[in-house]
Amino acid sequence: MPLQYRNVRQINQCIVDNLHKIPPDVNLIVGVPRSGMVPALMLSLYLDLPLTDLQGLIDGRTMRGGDRTRHIPQAQERKALIVDDAIFTGKQFAEVRAEVTAANLDLEVLYCCVYARPDRVGEVDLYFEELPGEKWLFEWNKFNHGIVPSMCVDMDGVLCRDPLPEEDDDGERYLHFIRSAEPKFRPRRKLGWIVTSRLEKYRAETVAWLERHGIEYGELCMMNLPTLADRTPGKSIAHKAKVYSETPSSLFVESTLGQSNEICRLTGRPVLCTQNGELIRSSGLRGAAGRFGRLWQRVRRKLLGR
Repeated sequence: MPLQYRNVRQINQCIVDNLHKIPPDVNLIVGVPRSGMVPALMLSLYLDLPLTDLQGLIDGRTMRGGDRTRHIPQAQERKALIVDDAIFTGKQFAEVRAEVTAANLDLEVLYCCVYARPDRVGEVDLYFEELPGEKWLFEWNKFNHGIVPSMCVDMDGVLCRDPLPEEDDDGERYLHFIRSAEPKFRPRRKLGWIVTSRLEKYRAETVAWLERHGIEYGELCMMNLPTLADRTPGKSIAHKAKVYSETPSSLFVESTLGQSNEICRLTGRPVLCTQNGELIRSSGLRGAAGRFGRLWQRVRRKLLGR
């Protein structure tokens, strides 16, 4: 079964579609740190109920509206809904149950998740969607997932911001950008491959930036071209698709929708686009290329003008 992926838009819609499942006497939403805070906050806002995290439940701390964190007697919170984004192995919920039981709280507790594996639905009181399969990935924790070491990741637009047009001069302003660009996502796990359209002549500055921001990786794949003028959009896409197809990587993370579609079309492999949070698969593209083969060779020759 292919990778199961859900983004923020999808989890929001799933929650909205299932609000009717929340018992009307629930009067406190509790998020399981950290991913559980995503659906917990949404439920708290939609239902206009106080919110807290697991430790806040135990300590009697809740948040409501624009108020600062405040203490509310536990006796006022008669029914709490403890929420996580998903139940996959059941280990997280077992640990949460043990912690809540040990706290001996004077309130009723229900356990809820948005996504549940079919063989785990009996371990929660409420769930919103069954999600089969052995591989899951959520937009909100994509760089904390075990798949990270097998990812190909674009650099500009993903790990750091894109250069402004006036910075992209292949000169001193571009060098200043490379050295001082603000980071966007800083994965705490070691990436498999960083695949960038930056030119090879900027490798030293790029490596220094990655080291300064603590981003580890297996290989940095850059374009071996003399000038920015030689780096056409077609060549950039061909470079990324070639690297992706020649590695055992299971996912490419790209910043722009246009390049995401083309990389997926040329390789037949999934691409996660950070521009819109969508996972693009070859089966969803009109005229998808399927697996890398003779068609890819024809397209590559056309892109390179050969």
